Amino acid sequence: MRYLDLWLRHKLESEIDEATKWFTDGLTSVVPSGVLSMFDAKDLQRLLGGDALDEDALDDLFRHIIYDAPGGDAERTKLQSQFEETMRSFTPRERQNTFRFVTSLDRVPPGGCGSLVPQFTVEIDTRTNKTLEHLPEAQTCMNHVLMPHYPDVETMMERFRVAGNDGLEYHYEYN
Repeated sequence: MRYLDLWLRHKLESEIDEATKWFTDGLTSVVPSGVLSMFDAKDLQRLLGGDALDEDALDDLFRHIIYDAPGGDAERTKLQSQFEETMRSFTPRERQNTFRFVTSLDRVPPGGCGSLVPQFTVEIDTRTNKTLEHLPEAQTCMNHVLMPHYPDVETMMERFRVAGNDGLEYHYEYN
């Protein structure tokens, strides 16, 4: 039993200590430790790894989305309303899946959604061969989602659930 205890201590403490030391040395060679001490663990995580798509990040995303719909301002406003209601109705996991589907990012980048280049774009697909049964298409390098004009939030939610959970479409289709 003593052997197992010592072995576990080595695995959980000693092996991690070396990696932690190298990480700390590398980080403090770029950012002085005095500056790092100004942040708590949560703030440091946010700065280094980005944010989860929580309510604040969702509001930030909405401030930076470009909406493109045929039919002018009324259709663009309808698209915006449907997309925002869809995202707000999703569970945190579904939001994350949708964000990853469109951007290929697991987390909001440091600097927030305003730092996405190109800007996150939601667009109605005007190709005549697209029906309401089609899923949204993502062009992740462009942070762009293209979708049929879904008639309601429920349909949009269902299509994004499938697209976000079952895979990505990484293609440009020219008709």
